[in-house]
Amino acid sequence: MINNMKDYNDQFLLLSKQLLAKNYSDEDLMYELRKQNCSKVNTMRIMVELKGLSLSQAKELVHSSNTWNDKKASDEKFQDQIIKIVGGEDIS
Repeated sequence: MINNMKDYNDQFLLLSKQLLAKNYSDEDLMYELRKQNCSKVNTMRIMVELKGLSLSQAKELVHSSNTWNDKKASDEKFQDQIIKIVGGEDIS
């Protein structure tokens, strides 16, 4: 299973490199990744790896994108619930 997941993630990474070589914008890249069923978390990972962003920067970029806008409210609600459960502070 792990090998399959790695292969799956490697395919997204390869696609991303190809699209960036074609001068795709960040938004267009995220759109294409999502269209190929790449998760939001994997999209962030790709942005960290290929664009040299920090995890915080990648999270903000992906979370605020038009591509993932439909998930923003539910993701923020989920994060708030987790923070309340663990009694921690928001580290984003």
